[in-house]
Amino acid sequence: MAAREYRHAALSSLSGNWGIGVLITFSFLMIMGFLGYPMYLVSVLADAPAFSMVVFSPIPPFGLFLAGMGIIVPVLSWSFTLEFLLPVRGRELKLKALTYGFHNFKRVWCLQMLIFVYEFLWSLLLIVPGIVKAYSYAMAPYILADNPGMGANEAITRSRKMMDGHKWRLFCLEISFIGWALLNALTLGFGTLWLAPYQATAFAHFYDELSRAASTDEAVSEGPSDAGASDSEEG
Repeated sequence: MAAREYRHAALSSLSGNWGIGVLITFSFLMIMGFLGYPMYLVSVLADAPAFSMVVFSPIPPFGLFLAGMGIIVPVLSWSFTLEFLLPVRGRELKLKALTYGFHNFKRVWCLQMLIFVYEFLWSLLLIVPGIVKAYSYAMAPYILADNPGMGANEAITRSRKMMDGHKWRLFCLEISFIGWALLNALTLGFGTLWLAPYQATAFAHFYDELSRAASTDEAVSEGPSDAGASDSEEG
């Protein structure tokens, strides 16, 4: 499928789901904003030397806030991403799906942290390798959701294999939203409430197609051996 087809598929999947999609996005942004504003406030106040000595010393409140950012944000982001796989597979969007990541907290958090660490380490070489690896790992959150018994590293490995030869296609899909992003800027960001679900659903369609193709390839590769085993048992 081309980028335009993914976008059309996303619009079709969101038909009848726009209201809840906007509500989910609004809720997600409000939570992220609530978490992010104190950090902004701290960065402003930290210009004062006396305040800087206090907040950046190991005091529990600030340490707890940073821990909360590192714990809540990765899992919440995973939940938001996976939320829009629901309409792709013919299911209704649900606001409570924003909490799904916390039901499998350890696996989800480990995955998000490993992706962050791996991308960071690759970016130390140069910016480009870090970007390439970001595309390689892009399907890992979906893979983890589709395989409850899979570990974080295995999901990342499978994502690398799944994205082999498809990184440019995902890049083109992202670039295809530039026009919408410019229009969103004219609304002072208010259009994000519609653009974010649109993008997330298009990316979910991208994963769903790759996933089905990978499943078909596995079935084909396993077919002859299965047939051979059946023949030998009959013999």
